[in-house]
Amino acid sequence: MEETPNQSPEKDIETKKIFKKIKKNIPENNLKKNILKFFTDVSVVVIGIMLSLWFNDMISNYNQQKEVKSFLLGLKKDFERDILEIRDDMIGYVNQGKTFRYISSLKKGEIASRDSIRKNQEGLFNFVGLLTNDGRYEGFKSAGKLGNISDYELQNDIVNFYQEDLRSLLMSTNGYIETKQKFINYLNENRIRVTDSTSNIKEVVSRDNMVYLAQKLASTDEILERYENCVKKMQKIIDRIKETYKE
Repeated sequence: MEETPNQSPEKDIETKKIFKKIKKNIPENNLKKNILKFFTDVSVVVIGIMLSLWFNDMISNYNQQKEVKSFLLGLKKDFERDILEIRDDMIGYVNQGKTFRYISSLKKGEIASRDSIRKNQEGLFNFVGLLTNDGRYEGFKSAGKLGNISDYELQNDIVNFYQEDLRSLLMSTNGYIETKQKFINYLNENRIRVTDSTSNIKEVVSRDNMVYLAQKLASTDEILERYENCVKKMQKIIDRIKETYKE
């Protein structure tokens, strides 16, 4: 049997060092490069996503505020028209109050003056009620867009106007119209022709039950106060919108 010649210890140590160095250095260099490349790629993706989200948010916010501006400027026009109508309504309620105060002042057995009835005929028969332009507001609210109004004071003023002030006014005017309808119904049911040109209207409005209804209809102070309150609230909102958009 042949004997394998013994390798020198110094050579063994040197060989081990070389292999150890190769094994250690080559994977480590590759790992560092791979890690650096990985984090670079991830950073690029993250930055890209963040920029995309930021850009989308900017576009979304721009579109939202564009809608808000259109809504508020339209609301301003609605309120300006409503204020003109309210002023006419207030005159109507002042005239109705005068008409029914006269009737309610009649003594037991006293008959109303024909001239007074003729003079106050418009206030006697006309119905007055605010026709609100609330379609724009209701549409914006139902779409869940009221929260996009960045001016929170303005947002609250608008909501409070529709939910509180306007409802209070309509509650008063609807109650008044309901009472007046009873007055008109009774008048129409009991009105008869006396001559070709006259009727018994002055006798009918002088009856006790009509004087009692007239006493209720003579009081228009609450309605006028609520109309005036609505005008103040609408004007405040109009001024705020003008200040915001300089239009």
